[in-house]
Amino acid sequence: EAAGEDPWAMRVQASIPFTDEELLWVRLVSAYSAKLIMCGSCGHVDGLTKEMYRGMGLSPSHCYSIVHVAAAKGGTLRLVKVRNPWGTGLKWKGAFSDDDSANWTPEVKAEVGAQDLGRDGGTFWMTLQDLTKYFNSITICPYREDWS
Repeated sequence: EAAGEDPWAMRVQASIPFTDEELLWVRLVSAYSAKLIMCGSCGHVDGLTKEMYRGMGLSPSHCYSIVHVAAAKGGTLRLVKVRNPWGTGLKWKGAFSDDDSANWTPEVKAEVGAQDLGRDGGTFWMTLQDLTKYFNSITICPYREDWS
């Protein structure tokens, strides 16, 4: 609503089987292509404690910007680039973290344009599966230059 229109929100619950990951991916890719504003709310997922979030390098009960989405390996690997608006603090420790040399092959880096690993404070990549595991909602809304 702050951007001038009702946001398009998708609820993502790890405790309930998220059966339409394909729809979520299509919406994220479409929103990214249309240069829409995207954010995700981290925390409040059944079965995960604040300590578990912190252990993975995520701030519980916190909102992150979704700044890029990209596929690799013929579309089978779906990655989401997320940014903590604080720019500092906890650092993602899961798959495709900045220090994950096993998953970040030169080919994957080139396919998704991830040459800046570790250089942009508060920004990290994660799989779509991890996004749906640790985030409880995704909000997508348009950006209007005439909004004040």
